[in-house]
Amino acid sequence: MKKFLLWVITLWLIIFALPFLAVSVKKSADASEKGQKNRADIDMGKEISVYLADSGKCVTMPFEEYITGVVCAEMPALFEVEAIKAQAVAARTYTVSKINANANDLQDAHKGASICTSPAHCQAYVPKEEISKKWGNNAEEFYKKIKSAVLDTKGEILTYQNEPIRAVFHSSNNGRTENASDVWGGDFPYLKSVESLGEDLSPKFLTEYTVDYKVFCDTVKKEYPDADLSKFVGDISRTEGGAVDTIEIFGIKIKGTKMRSMFMLKSANFDIKKDGETVIFTVHGYGHGVGMSQYGANYMASQGKNYAEILAVYYNGAQISMYNS
Repeated sequence: MKKFLLWVITLWLIIFALPFLAVSVKKSADASEKGQKNRADIDMGKEISVYLADSGKCVTMPFEEYITGVVCAEMPALFEVEAIKAQAVAARTYTVSKINANANDLQDAHKGASICTSPAHCQAYVPKEEISKKWGNNAEEFYKKIKSAVLDTKGEILTYQNEPIRAVFHSSNNGRTENASDVWGGDFPYLKSVESLGEDLSPKFLTEYTVDYKVFCDTVKKEYPDADLSKFVGDISRTEGGAVDTIEIFGIKIKGTKMRSMFMLKSANFDIKKDGETVIFTVHGYGHGVGMSQYGANYMASQGKNYAEILAVYYNGAQISMYNS
């Protein structure tokens, strides 16, 4: 009798229960697969509207995908991972602060989008579909490396007194960053001049620019008609970071930043001399010199510093916070 009952139960399981279990397992697998897909869908975070300056189109994309494209455009992919993470946090912070600053000017500046891809106005950006043009056969490897660094810092921004900071950055300097007040004016307590090691590793640490003396005179005269061409260079004052604060040219006191823009120099940290009918600029560093130096960050990372330690040096007093807006 017991054997008969056992046989009946076994038969019932085969006919009725196993198909049900199979369906349940399949549903569970489908749910798991769907869950994984959903996680992948949201992996790059909240969305952001971006005005593509080159094409004139507005697109919407995941926020962290945009940050990945910015880091791809702004920092060498061969740099140390911790330096790339520091760049990701700086770029994300700059984006948030820029969105806040542009809140009332989106229609004019970005055609209604939150941010744009013009480096003159916001930050440079490389879309994923164009990275092969930038890196060729290394495109997939480099993109994966940068995306991983971005997602490892997902949502992290720098704040000062609970507000996103102006997390500006530059390529390299002459061994010391600039005070923001010396470059743009205003008080930014987290953008003070600090020592920055490893700058000489930049290929643009020292550059030379020559210009014909007549062209030099014409350029200055165009901006300053009262310039006295009988006087060449007078007094030069420098910032704490070593850049030219003001320089007396042809009897006119000119800001170093103005001279940089007039002659398209790589930085305002320069020396100047006249050699016959040629004016020679010897330029140190590349960029405005304020905030994080990319080559300095890379050197620190090569010495074992992590991204939080790097950011603490260049943005003194700023805290890493999560962006939840």
